[in-house]
Amino acid sequence: MDTQDENRQPEGDASLIVPWIPDFTGYSDVNQRKKTDSLIRAYICRRLGTYKTTLEEIIQTVAAEKRLDLLSDYDGLIQDIEHFRERLDEPPEDCGDFFDLDFLPEDDISGIYLLDYQILEIIETFKEQLDGLKQNPLERNDSRTLDSRLREMISCFNERSICMKGCRNGAGE
Repeated sequence: MDTQDENRQPEGDASLIVPWIPDFTGYSDVNQRKKTDSLIRAYICRRLGTYKTTLEEIIQTVAAEKRLDLLSDYDGLIQDIEHFRERLDEPPEDCGDFFDLDFLPEDDISGIYLLDYQILEIIETFKEQLDGLKQNPLERNDSRTLDSRLREMISCFNERSICMKGCRNGAGE
């Protein structure tokens, strides 16, 4: 294997997502596309709901310690999580023809798989950092790191929505 091959990112396909979401079938079949998109959005929403609950428990600890300076950080994080979860309830608006086209080019689908994968990786990192925060809820830097991860996740989701909007019919290409 040459150096160029070693530095390439993995090809984007449904197998990247299956370890997290076993029922994930991918975006190739137009009849399954909405269901598949719904599965990933529901998974993200569930995980964020669990993290929100954990943050609410952390807020109780912080309040008991009378660290009012940290309460606004955690409260803002919870509000941002809830706002993002509301966005996940429905498919991204104006997805172009993503859900309707019979055929989508592999490049379009591959890009969306890679973004899905990035979002799922960020969710795992978020969980690890949240677990660390549970051990030391009075550390402001940890709360800011979580906020940064959440913003990174939202950014990937926004980029995913843009990719969906840009999908074009690849039939005949």
